[in-house]
Amino acid sequence: MSEIEPTARLFFALWPSESMQTALADSVSTLVDPAKCRPVPASNFHLTLAFLGSVELGRVASLHELAARCVTSCPPSTLPLVVDLDRFEYWRRPHILCATASSTPPAISAFARTLKRALTAEGFAPDMKPFRAHATFARKVHGSEDRLQAIPVRWTFDALHLIESDTHPDGSIYRAVASWRLGSSSARA
Repeated sequence: MSEIEPTARLFFALWPSESMQTALADSVSTLVDPAKCRPVPASNFHLTLAFLGSVELGRVASLHELAARCVTSCPPSTLPLVVDLDRFEYWRRPHILCATASSTPPAISAFARTLKRALTAEGFAPDMKPFRAHATFARKVHGSEDRLQAIPVRWTFDALHLIESDTHPDGSIYRAVASWRLGSSSARA
């Protein structure tokens, strides 16, 4: 009888600094009514590039190698990666409020495609929906206007992060497993 290997719920993301997360939290504070939704803690704000779901722990080392290869695909002329979160929307199907970019930067879209192709080639099964820059700031939203008004925020990124998601009844806790400087082949803690 074979033993089931433990797994971790993982995704690759662009992770904003604490000051960028706080800027978004301040911007959307009037849009979040805790009586009508579950606010996402500012410390969880991020841009998901590739969601993997449950990954066997024995395969995590290959994710590290893959990420180290992929970050070198970012041309120095495109760094740091910059996104302006200038639209604020209610998405009905997932019942979320999110900050989106009216124009997703081509460099970020290209990097997300490169990452997903590499993951697929290595036998992983990332969510293959096209990348759309968005940061979720409220979940379980019970109705809202489709378009909301808030102050736009600019996020800049110089690293790719592998994140572990630990789901609890009151929300997810995210933990960085590893980080890689974009345009470089070296990992950083």
